[in-house]
Amino acid sequence: MKRSVILVLLLFCASYPQTGTEIRLPGVDEIVDINLGEESVFACVQYRDAETDRINGIIALDVETGEELWFHGTDYDDYLSTVPHDVQFHDNKVYAAVSHYGILCLDARSGTEIFIREITGDIIAPIIIDNDVLYAASTSELVAMDANTGEDAWNLIMEPCEDGIPRPVSHIYLHDDMLLAGSIYPSLRCVDSRTGRLLWITTEDPWVCESSSWVEVIEVFDNTAYIKTSSPELTIMDLNSQDVIAFHKNCIYLAGDEEWIYLYYPEDVESLICLVEPESGLITDRVVPDIQIDIKEMEFTQDLLCFGSWDGQFWIHPRNNFNGLSNCTFVRQISEEDIEVEISGERIFAVSEDGIVFSISTQLEDEWIIETGLEFEDPLLVDGARCIIPTANSLYVIDY
Repeated sequence: MKRSVILVLLLFCASYPQTGTEIRLPGVDEIVDINLGEESVFACVQYRDAETDRINGIIALDVETGEELWFHGTDYDDYLSTVPHDVQFHDNKVYAAVSHYGILCLDARSGTEIFIREITGDIIAPIIIDNDVLYAASTSELVAMDANTGEDAWNLIMEPCEDGIPRPVSHIYLHDDMLLAGSIYPSLRCVDSRTGRLLWITTEDPWVCESSSWVEVIEVFDNTAYIKTSSPELTIMDLNSQDVIAFHKNCIYLAGDEEWIYLYYPEDVESLICLVEPESGLITDRVVPDIQIDIKEMEFTQDLLCFGSWDGQFWIHPRNNFNGLSNCTFVRQISEEDIEVEISGERIFAVSEDGIVFSISTQLEDEWIIETGLEFEDPLLVDGARCIIPTANSLYVIDY
């Protein structure tokens, strides 16, 4: 039984927090997703409580008092499957994808339904909102709609390809006037985002992967697309010609910008982390550290690379000194569990699954750590004033 909720929380501020505030959500079985509004925290949750008549829905709480402002139920055809997720806030509106049903839009102040646009199939891909146009994809349909009214700009039914395989869309990415839709089994469609006209589709080469893999466009730099599959593999493609510029097997894309791309080869100690030039896809430098690193993710600032590992370690390394991670500027063993890293403004956060929150400034000063005793879930949200981390049935909030 699943359910979504939107929350607005009263948070307490401290320059150097020794602890945070746990906001418990009675009756909640699992928090699916959270997001931030201007004065709100939005959370998708699942309920399993016989004492409440609420099934699936969205709730708002007053930011000053914690008082519930409104609740909007999403119990449409089948309450077991109409679960709101991928909650987003845009222009005083709350949007959510409702599994097996459609796209829901609410007034963020009153909870009044503005529209719900039913979509055939299950919605797997995260929605995109750009210039008051909302793009959504399901296992059967690709659609663009007015984000204020829900009226269709266009919709495209996902017909099977020439080989008869339906290839449902699992990820979408907007680049200029191109909407790139990655699919399962695998393929990549390019659609004109203004009209919905299918421009091209790739279904065979260059995907050298298992037939059940998905395809996701991670970044596009000047019409050069970085595309990953679940194998893992990374394909670098020219979107104008659909030619493959480079192909990296057994590679994980860590992070990138218009200056450098960082790739990680977890099973190859001879080329653990590679530096790649964005447009050409060519490896320009490699790092072979003296210590074994099992990287989960990486974030970076203009000057620093910040790594979180699967075994509880956290590293900071200067971007202008790419000559080995064994001489990292900063290393901490935070936990034995995996580490999620986020950077907001002047602070870096490293959070472990077993409830430990570590933070340090980007000048590598003012560090602090909180051991909560909780079991954290994804995602970690940091907005420049507060850090919000979900557990299965509560939100842990730190003001800093």
